[in-house]
Amino acid sequence: MQFRYDYVDFSTVRHIIWLDIQSRATRKADYNKWLKMGKVKRRRNNNRANPLGSKTTNNKEEAKYVTRINTLMKNLESVVPNERVMALNTITLLCEEEKWRAMFLKQKLVSILLQKLINDSNDEIVVDSTGLLRNICIEEGYDVCTYLWRNDFWVTITSAIGKITKSLKALQNNSTNATYNDKNGKEGKRLLFDYADNLISCINALTNGSEDILNDILENKLSILLEFVVECLQYISSSTESNLPVNLYNSLLDLIYDFSSESADFVQALGSHAYLSTFIAELFNKVNDKSNTFNEQEKLLGNDLTKILVEGIRLQLCDMELSYTDANVIAQQCIEIITKIDLHQIKSDLSSTEEEDLVNGSIKQENVGKKLKEITKRKENAMMKVQAVEIGVDIITAVLEIVGSNIEQQQGQNKIKHSTNSIEILEQTFNILPQFLHEVFTVLELVQTRVFICWNNFLWVLLSISGQGVFAMDASASWKLLVQDMNAETANENDVSFQITKYGCLWALLKSDCPQFLQETSINALELAEKLINLYKQNESEELHQRLIGCLTSLSKQSVELNSLIGDFFVLSLLSTDEKSARCLCDVVNSIFEIYADKSYAYDKPVFQDRQYLNQLSTVILPRLKTVFKLVDRNKDAGLKNFCTGTFATLEKFIHYKKTE
Repeated sequence: MQFRYDYVDFSTVRHIIWLDIQSRATRKADYNKWLKMGKVKRRRNNNRANPLGSKTTNNKEEAKYVTRINTLMKNLESVVPNERVMALNTITLLCEEEKWRAMFLKQKLVSILLQKLINDSNDEIVVDSTGLLRNICIEEGYDVCTYLWRNDFWVTITSAIGKITKSLKALQNNSTNATYNDKNGKEGKRLLFDYADNLISCINALTNGSEDILNDILENKLSILLEFVVECLQYISSSTESNLPVNLYNSLLDLIYDFSSESADFVQALGSHAYLSTFIAELFNKVNDKSNTFNEQEKLLGNDLTKILVEGIRLQLCDMELSYTDANVIAQQCIEIITKIDLHQIKSDLSSTEEEDLVNGSIKQENVGKKLKEITKRKENAMMKVQAVEIGVDIITAVLEIVGSNIEQQQGQNKIKHSTNSIEILEQTFNILPQFLHEVFTVLELVQTRVFICWNNFLWVLLSISGQGVFAMDASASWKLLVQDMNAETANENDVSFQITKYGCLWALLKSDCPQFLQETSINALELAEKLINLYKQNESEELHQRLIGCLTSLSKQSVELNSLIGDFFVLSLLSTDEKSARCLCDVVNSIFEIYADKSYAYDKPVFQDRQYLNQLSTVILPRLKTVFKLVDRNKDAGLKNFCTGTFATLEKFIHYKKTE
């Protein structure tokens, strides 16, 4: 006899854990159901306690650089424009390093930028200050973004929008009254385009850094933002120049992509906007045009990042009925674009220390300024390609999310045929994806967490289609590429986000076919279990704990010895005293249901019965869970409250069942 429980049935429960795909929205009018906004958050960091410089640095190390920092900060307020420019450029370069950025933040860099330099009389300083603020927002996330917003940064933004719009219109009319103009026009246009690019990117960084800022813009400021986007796109579209601002163009597309992935209302606004709806439709047509007879404006579509962003927008504007054919095309387009990028050259360009050596004076050069610009340009190009790779992997991840969700829904409706059709249509993508992800992971450490997120979704999609998951694929050995990457030495190893995605993948592999996985990898299951338990004890991340619980649950069924180790950890440690998270407690309890559902299991008597787990559940764990679950506020998290209530009720039934089994 096997215990049957009405709250969690692990034969049908949704195990597809879509990592870091957080956005959910409902389309009004046309779409009366949940729309999956399938895009990984690219730049949102965890909140920190001290907004403007809380990251700690070694006192001795800080003292070593304090003189230089003080000199640069003093020069930012110099009456000589050139000194301000040089100081700002140097600080921008140094702030790429976390240790330097932390020290500059302690010196109130953000306040100086906001209060003085962003409104400087020198145009170049205004442009570069906006760019530096953007960089800091990207790196520091919520705290700095919130600080800027609370200090009326939107007023600065609207003022900048007015200046840029005026100049663009003047340039369109061949007027000499543009705000950014000089004798030759080239430098003035460069500044103007850089200013617009920095401003758009800064807005994007702000919305990525804070949901509140995003919502404020969507609710109260969207019309201003859209009209600004239109002004920029109209200028680019009408220009006959051969040297168009590709960075600005990509930033505009990135904003459309970002906002459309976050908000159904934004998608509706795009669809109802006369210019933007037409622009996007034409954009898709141009990308699909294989004639290569592009005019000057359309040549922008040859940029890797541009092409990736177009695919991202295409995905986000699809309705929930995204066909498997469309999903396959979008995924393969992204793979094809990224495959043509020289990843090794990117790595080389980004690892170069030439600019640091120049700034520090380690290398003597006659034209330091010119050389710095060349190096900066090369690195900007490399970062543009990195962004293309990042977003491309994100898009594939999102495609897999939508496909998996559709398959799951169809299976729930007994439409198994559609699931079979899906793997046939997506077969080519499924076959080439493992090698593609492996190559990206191997070369670019910056993208490794994203690669594992994509792998995670891929594995759970296959698991939804077949009980054996990736092991049922024709090219079943492809999963070994993932194992190779999981075992590789990497600078990201101690990063919690990286660990969450890594062990999410391990969980999917163990869930697919634990015996085959252990056999073919020659992994000592007992040593692996001990490693996972130690990792659980050493970390506080709830998300990581959830993945480790999943891994341990699969391992626990392989032998009496493993079951005894993991069972003691679950029952006598986590459930009895150690685990404080209500969500994780629920996960562990549901794992107990799964593991000990039937007394016929080989490990049930020597572990569950002989080690008195039932008594522990009745006398210690049940009262403890009742206390913990009571503290969960339904008003703050109704879903978790329901999860706790259901789990507790099922535990009572489980205890009764085991007593009478």
